[in-house]
Amino acid sequence: MDHFLNSFVSDNELSTGMVTVIGHVFLCALFSTFLWNWLYAAKCDFAFLWSSADTSLLSVPVLFVCLVATIASAIAFLMVFSWKRTVVFIVQLGHLCLLFTLPLNIFADFLDFVPIGYSLQLFSLFVLVFLYFTFGSLALFTDRISARVQRLLVVLNCSFITVVLLRCFPHNTIWQIILLDIVWDSFSVLAGPVRKMFENSHEYGEKMVRCVLFSAADEQSDAKEETAAPAEATFISNAPGERNANDALGGVQLGLGDFVLFALLVARAWSDHPTGAAAALVGIAIGLFANFVVAFSYARKMDTFFFVPALPCPMLLGMGLHFGILFAIKMFVQAKEMEAIIL
Repeated sequence: MDHFLNSFVSDNELSTGMVTVIGHVFLCALFSTFLWNWLYAAKCDFAFLWSSADTSLLSVPVLFVCLVATIASAIAFLMVFSWKRTVVFIVQLGHLCLLFTLPLNIFADFLDFVPIGYSLQLFSLFVLVFLYFTFGSLALFTDRISARVQRLLVVLNCSFITVVLLRCFPHNTIWQIILLDIVWDSFSVLAGPVRKMFENSHEYGEKMVRCVLFSAADEQSDAKEETAAPAEATFISNAPGERNANDALGGVQLGLGDFVLFALLVARAWSDHPTGAAAALVGIAIGLFANFVVAFSYARKMDTFFFVPALPCPMLLGMGLHFGILFAIKMFVQAKEMEAIIL
């Protein structure tokens, strides 16, 4: 492992990519935590699907993970049977819906705190949502937006999704959601629908990668001119020499859903204690570093890209450090109380 570690950190491109991914994970987690605490006072406004008073702790997490598993399995099924246009339509429609509904909800709540008239509030909401939707669409469907701006949009999208989930789920269910997602991530990446998606990625255009993965590569086509080809031509690979999604795989990449789960862990840990959130961030960083080392070690041995489940190692380390810090704080407080009683 020492040899692989030394060869990994000596590669400037891979080292920079690792720092970029971990840095954006931190940015997403911190922004989600700030937004949830500042805008919503770290409160659960409503339960997801049912009232938490009438639902056992496991029912909501199981339903949520089953929903995610069903969507991923359905898309993998369509990809295996080469329903390419249907897959592209679902991916595009899903992203467009998120680009509209997420900022509409968050910006509307933000403008409620601004002391302006109702008409001006509606106009401001329209402008903000329009700008966000426009930039998001350009980043998704064209190469007119720089890679750095695309990454910031990914961070914003994942942060908004995290805040919505934090508002939906009661606090006690979030830990169970994280544990169930760790199990699901391990299965889906190693032998489940996510693996099937990557195995069929050669049939899709290069832009499909940015819909499911965060990439640290600065791949830009500033010199390319937009053609009159239909929109799906950028998502479906038809030409023999055309770069496809399989060609864009590799390097330092992370699933967009992983950003949401990491931010969910940090924000939930913050509600227990800020020190616990800092410990969770440290655990996530160490776990991601270990993932990248393992992935690139195997990739260099097999001379191909290699995917590692992103959640298990970082999430378990983050949760372990979080609860360890909470336990240490509790013991310290109890010791101080006992000392005060004795004195």
